[in-house]
Amino acid sequence: NIPAGKPIVYVSNHSGWIAADALIFLFLLTRQFPKMSMPAVIAHEALFRLPLFNRLLPLVNAVSSTDFRKIIHGPAKKSGIDSILIFPEGEHGNCKPFWNAYKMRNWKSGFLRFAFRQNALLIPISIVGAEEAFPGLRPLNLINTPLRSIAPFPFGIFPAHISIKIYKPIDIRKQFDRHLFSAQGVSMVIRQLQVEHQKRVSREAAGRPLFRISSLFHEIKKILVEDTH
Repeated sequence: NIPAGKPIVYVSNHSGWIAADALIFLFLLTRQFPKMSMPAVIAHEALFRLPLFNRLLPLVNAVSSTDFRKIIHGPAKKSGIDSILIFPEGEHGNCKPFWNAYKMRNWKSGFLRFAFRQNALLIPISIVGAEEAFPGLRPLNLINTPLRSIAPFPFGIFPAHISIKIYKPIDIRKQFDRHLFSAQGVSMVIRQLQVEHQKRVSREAAGRPLFRISSLFHEIKKILVEDTH
């Protein structure tokens, strides 16, 4: 499902508090396709302020979220980057507590603008198992600290089988072209892409312990909300 010689935007769910999902996916690509050029990883600006990460991230061709925003609002095709790996949930994805495992947070839209400008294909990626390996408890509000972000509060690190599935490419120009010239149209496309990907992630995660827990939690929450009305 990875066409040769094409710019690609790999779009994945965030899985686990430590954000190891990007490293796991890049390891998979490197092992399976050693001659393929690796995509740039879009990482939160806060990670570049951490002592260990600020040395590790350049090794995996990481681009900060701040620089990514400059790229998508700058001159087209001038960044030197044609393929990226991105987690549209952002930091809220890997900061969610384990009872929300595999329930994606709202997607941001920068990747869609980048794909359109670069004429890149979207390739959805599902990463399942890292929620069990790196479950979180809740987000920590560190906005008023040097980190200037929320951060995950880890529950621990556990052994788990991690599965990655690469889906067929999506040509957004062919599929959504007429919707990509207005903010309302872009929001509609983002919602549709997220709904479709949530279905993929749920199919792959079905049977996983934390998927069962989060599904039960959301069913109970839904019932309680209905009862209040």
